[in-house]
Amino acid sequence: MYFDAHGNISFIIDNSCVINRPNTPFNEEGVNILFDSILGQVKKKNISK
Repeated sequence: MYFDAHGNISFIIDNSCVINRPNTPFNEEGVNILFDSILGQVKKKNISK
């Protein structure tokens, strides 16, 4: 079964650390989008550790 993704998070990248704070609950689909978004930002900032 597939659901619409939901969830919201505030995150910042400070040096090589990702700091996140969930604002609302996530479902599995939302978590998948979240991690894709965070990894995309890490790659954009060229962080390898």
